[in-house]
Amino acid sequence: ELGRLSMGFNRMLKNLKKQIELQSQQETAQRLVERELQMARETQKSLLPTDFPPFPLRQEFELHALHQAAYHVAGYFFDFFLVNPTTLVFVIADVSGKGMSAALVMAVTRTIVRDLAQSGRSPGDILHETNERLREGQRGSAFVTLFLGSYNTETGKVIYANGGHLPPYLISSSGNVSNVGDATGTIVGMLEQQEYRNAEFTLQPGDTLLLYTDGFPEARSPAGEFYGLPRIKALLQRNARGSSRELCEAAIHDITQYQNDNLADDVTLLALRRTTATPIALPGTLS
Repeated sequence: ELGRLSMGFNRMLKNLKKQIELQSQQETAQRLVERELQMARETQKSLLPTDFPPFPLRQEFELHALHQAAYHVAGYFFDFFLVNPTTLVFVIADVSGKGMSAALVMAVTRTIVRDLAQSGRSPGDILHETNERLREGQRGSAFVTLFLGSYNTETGKVIYANGGHLPPYLISSSGNVSNVGDATGTIVGMLEQQEYRNAEFTLQPGDTLLLYTDGFPEARSPAGEFYGLPRIKALLQRNARGSSRELCEAAIHDITQYQNDNLADDVTLLALRRTTATPIALPGTLS
C-alpha cells in the first residue's frame, strides 16, 4: 500500500511539474503577445495627427478626429493635409488583421497615399496606384478599406474615391442625416488591376461630414445588442449644430458608455465641417 501510494504521489508530482511548465510557457507567450500589441499601439499612435485644431487660421472649415483604442490593435488610421491653399486631402482607412503586421501595413498605406496625393493625382488614381503597390509589396496577405477625399475649401466640393469603406454620414445644420460617398471600387491591396471611380458631392455651409470605422456602428452593449442606425442618427441629430470636435467627443462618449467602458473594437472618427460660405483670405494667398 505504501508502494502504491508512493507511485501515485510521484505521478502527481510529475503531472504538477508539467502543469507548472505549461503555465510558465503560456505566461511567457502572453507577455510576448502583450509586448507586440504595445509596440503596435505605439507605432499606430505615432503616425496619427495629434494637434487640434490642425489649421487654426482657416476659418472656412473645421476638422477634428479621434481614435479610441480597444485592447486589440488593428490598422485603423486617419490622416489629412493641405496640398495647396484651397485643397484639403483627408483619408480614413481600416487594415485587415491585428497586431504589428496590421500596424506596419497601416504605416505603408499612409506613406503611399501621402506621396501620391502630393503629386496632384485624383483620389481614384491614388487608390488604383495604392492597390498595386500594396498588392505587390505584401502579396495580398492583407487588405485595406479606404475612403479618400479631396475637399475644395472655397466651394465645399468633395471629390472622393471609396475603396470598400463604410460610407460617411452627412449631417446638415438642420439635423438631417444621410449617407454619402458609397464605394466606387473594391478593397485595396488584394486584387490585381482594380479601377476606382471618382465621385463627388458638396458640403453646404453648416454641413458636417463624419467618417468612421466599423467600431462605431458595430459597438455592442454587454447584452450583445448592436449600437445600430437609430442610435447613430439620434446622436448625430443632437449634435448637428455643434463643432466637429464636439461631434467626435459626443460620439466617443456615447458608444463608450453603451459598451460599459469596454470597447470590443477600436473606434476612429474624422469630422469635417464647412463653417462659412466664403473663405477668409490669408496672407500670401489669393482672396
